[in-house]
Amino acid sequence: MRKQKIAGTEGTTGDELGAAFTNQMTDDTVNFDTEGIVEGDILVAFGRDYTIQSVGGSLLTVTPVALPVDVDGFEYEIVGEVEVSSVSMDLPADALDPTFTADQFGVSSLDTRSLTTLIFSSPPDARLKKMSFTTDEWRFFDPTVTDLILSLPRLQNVITEPDYLLFEGTDFDVEYRTLSSTIDARSTILFEEPQLQPLWAEYVAYDERYLRDNFGLNVELDEVSTDQYKSRVRGLYYAYFQGPTVSAIQLGVHLLVGLPIADEAGTVESVNPAFSGTLGLITVAGRDYLYPLLVGTDLQVGDEVDLFDPLSRGVEVIDYINDPDWFVNSL
Repeated sequence: MRKQKIAGTEGTTGDELGAAFTNQMTDDTVNFDTEGIVEGDILVAFGRDYTIQSVGGSLLTVTPVALPVDVDGFEYEIVGEVEVSSVSMDLPADALDPTFTADQFGVSSLDTRSLTTLIFSSPPDARLKKMSFTTDEWRFFDPTVTDLILSLPRLQNVITEPDYLLFEGTDFDVEYRTLSSTIDARSTILFEEPQLQPLWAEYVAYDERYLRDNFGLNVELDEVSTDQYKSRVRGLYYAYFQGPTVSAIQLGVHLLVGLPIADEAGTVESVNPAFSGTLGLITVAGRDYLYPLLVGTDLQVGDEVDLFDPLSRGVEVIDYINDPDWFVNSL
């Protein structure tokens, strides 16, 4: 269960020698070690999650490398798993209880691998103790379904004339998730409330992963099939076949850090930097593209763009021609 460990407003990222993104942040007002922040906790900042890889006093190293550089005083929070002092279970004995019944396919489990034992208690004492908790997530996956589910518009209690309906985006969400080191990544259903009855889906959209298997893995992109994924794969192939040029390298890095490119040539119809607090919206030839406000864009309404042109700033590649003194700061 995710729970906030700490929140702050003095987050800072440094200048990574011209890079647009970094994987480190600091807060000189906090010692993350003494606050109990550990590897695997989640840093939430700039509207997304970052997994903490290492902790060193006031310094955090995270993944992915997507924190915007040279930002002072940003808000953040760190969430992690709730620590439970003691858990005592005797599953074999409980299973012998004749009152135990199972009326549906499935298993409900409490994963205790991340819990630490603070003190051992004797069996008589353990039987007198109670454990209370609140469930805030209820996930389900079908081990017989190995194909990835992209969309599950509706679930219902019976095949015909249902009187109980659940809708995707309101009552549940479908996620692509790695369950454990021994179970392959697959789709899981995250319910708003536990469901204790069989449910049927009339329509299911599966990801057959043709794009990933035939093209994506060759450029080391393993993601769920979406229009954005297709655009990134196309762009990386285009950059590769342009040869070892500065512009091709810049385009490839631009795509790998998740910045937008033009999916088709056309005219810039609108540029809206007020789309949200962190993202702007560019419309080219009827297509909408989001870009981070922290990197910005040089495009204006009426500009012409070609296929695969970057639509935002954020990546700069230097060499001895465009920056003859590039090495001076490293001396």
